[in-house]
Amino acid sequence: MCELCALTQTFDPSRHTGGHNEGQTIFEDRDAEGGTSTSYYLNIGDTFSGALSAATGEDEEDWIAVELEAGQAYEFDIDAYWGGGGTLLDSYLTLYDANGNYVAHNDDAGYGNYDSLLTHTASTSGTYYIAVSSYQDRFAGTYDLVVSHVGTGPAPTPSATEGDLDTLAEYLTDGYWEDSGQSGRRFDTSISNEIRVDISNLTADGQRLAQWAFQAWELVADITFVEADYDFDITFDDDESGAYSTSDVSYYGYINASHVNVSTNWLDGSGTSIDSYSLTTYIHEIGHALGLGHQGQYNGSATYGSSETFSNDSWQISIMSYFSQTENSTIDADYALPVTAMMADIVAIQNLYGAPEVSSPTTGDTTWGYETNLEGYFEDLLNGETDAAVAFTIYDANGTDLLNLTHIHTANRINMNDMTYSDVGGLTGNIGIARGTVIENASLGNGDDTVIGNATANTISGGAGNDSLEGNAGFDSLYGEDGNDSLVGGTGEDYISGDEGNDELYGNSSLDTIYGGRGDDYVSAGDGVDWVDGGSGDDTIHGRSGWDSLYGGAGNDSIVGSSGDDQLAGNDGNDWLSGGSAWDVLFGNNGNDTLFGNFGSDVLSGGAGEDLLYGGSGDDTMRGLEGDDRLEGNQGIDRLDGGSGNDILRGGTLADTFIYGLGYDEDEIEDFRLGEDQLNLSLELLDGLSDADEVLAQFGATTSDALVLDFGDGDILTITNLFGEEALAALADDIRFF
Repeated sequence: MCELCALTQTFDPSRHTGGHNEGQTIFEDRDAEGGTSTSYYLNIGDTFSGALSAATGEDEEDWIAVELEAGQAYEFDIDAYWGGGGTLLDSYLTLYDANGNYVAHNDDAGYGNYDSLLTHTASTSGTYYIAVSSYQDRFAGTYDLVVSHVGTGPAPTPSATEGDLDTLAEYLTDGYWEDSGQSGRRFDTSISNEIRVDISNLTADGQRLAQWAFQAWELVADITFVEADYDFDITFDDDESGAYSTSDVSYYGYINASHVNVSTNWLDGSGTSIDSYSLTTYIHEIGHALGLGHQGQYNGSATYGSSETFSNDSWQISIMSYFSQTENSTIDADYALPVTAMMADIVAIQNLYGAPEVSSPTTGDTTWGYETNLEGYFEDLLNGETDAAVAFTIYDANGTDLLNLTHIHTANRINMNDMTYSDVGGLTGNIGIARGTVIENASLGNGDDTVIGNATANTISGGAGNDSLEGNAGFDSLYGEDGNDSLVGGTGEDYISGDEGNDELYGNSSLDTIYGGRGDDYVSAGDGVDWVDGGSGDDTIHGRSGWDSLYGGAGNDSIVGSSGDDQLAGNDGNDWLSGGSAWDVLFGNNGNDTLFGNFGSDVLSGGAGEDLLYGGSGDDTMRGLEGDDRLEGNQGIDRLDGGSGNDILRGGTLADTFIYGLGYDEDEIEDFRLGEDQLNLSLELLDGLSDADEVLAQFGATTSDALVLDFGDGDILTITNLFGEEALAALADDIRFF
């Protein structure tokens, strides 16, 4: 049905300018094709007499070619049911260029006339196509299409500029009325916020739609609609055609009374459900009754590209607009019926009546979406009980709130910041968050979702699917749940959990706690003092800057501490650990691990398994612990302790200390430097001896290529770079006991 309403005027058929040029009538002898391959052509002044046969929602368009001249204005006029020239109840015209690209369209000629009338000034000369269909492909019937030349086009007008919310709101409350030669208006609610209404003359469907519309405005403004028996502020009726609103306004700008009419024919054609254009109409008309104008200087009909005051004028930002989302070429949004007050409307109505007080249903903890705790039509709307595409704006007064989209399994894109739009349920730009509204938490369904948090502490759950979650500022909790997810904590002390799947987890700044969960995860802890547990799976973990605690968990993990004094633990699996710069502590734990201390004075412990330990630069402490390990100190004054198992120890440059004790099995030292390095022996090995010469005499020996200290019971220490009696005797000066 008509997607425009008249505020105070009715449609005047005499406004068809220019008349019809005389020409011939072309009859649709065979069905007109829906595309540029159509065989029908009209000269200016001709009439095309055609018919649509599909009336069950099936697409049918009759395309007719026509030649237009740049700078000239043309009128495409349907004469059908409302003009007496045919039986098609509600026509729809679309103009395409020579390549079949959309140019313009029109639904209705104006208030009370559902025959279409499209006026267009051609920007280029050449072939165009005018396509005839019915509104939402609902109707069949006959029609006449007349193409007329109505003179040169209007002089170019200055390009419409984008309006911010305050500018758009001011136009709704004042600018529209001033441009119409009137003044802004509102009810005087200084004593009571009650607005008394009479809906007794409406059908049951009309009353329900009006009540839903009352709820929509009560949610965002400090007003309460009261169905009264007398002394009415707004009266409602449905006995006149079309949809409109009128107001009686005092000299001081106060509304004495308003009247709203939405005809029963309107409801028959547009439906009566919460996803119907009828609900959009009721919210729109009550907006007028409360004192809002249109979002641009138009009334009765409008064409985007010539009628708009603001370039961003559309249903996406105002239910008081005449332009659907797809009619506006400057925004990124799909067609969807607005079923609440939208962003500009909320600012405007609050400028007139104030924001809702503590009685608002959203002052507490509100669930927006599935299992909402809001009542009325919001319950069905937010639980997804709609068939048509709808758009709405979330306004929330207070509390800790949840956006629950767990019942929607498409790939949603959610921006939790105010004054932004989100893509939900397969649509683009269909859900907005009003200025000043804070939504703390979000839960998503099984799609591949993208969520951007706001500056407060957010809890965001991605659900199943490959999700991308960003906490932004605030102390956030991000849960990837199932799927291969990307989680970014942002600023603030965040809790990040990848759960199932191969996830990418980023802590960014501050003190973050990160769990990889199951799967092969990539973790970048970022700046700050972070705590990371990779969980099961073969994980890659980077501590970045800050004093981090990094744990690989099960699996073959790669862990890099980077800058800062970090603690790294591989846990189960064959892990690769690198401390990075600063003084790090590394634990290989179970598995055959490789540990690099790198820069700084680090502590490396291999744990169980056959481990490789590399100290790097700095004075490092290295412990092989269990298993057959290899320890290399490299640069620095290092301490090397192989522990149990058959270990190989290389100190590297500078004066290193090698430690050997009871139960250390067969160890080898590859680069002992006499007079520089130190050998620390456990007294438990030595049968009470504490003199180095005596120890060497009892346990030491030389071979042709090594010094061997055999302490019995399988504990044998071999120094492979030294041999001979002289070297064995000199070793005594480098032995210490513990």
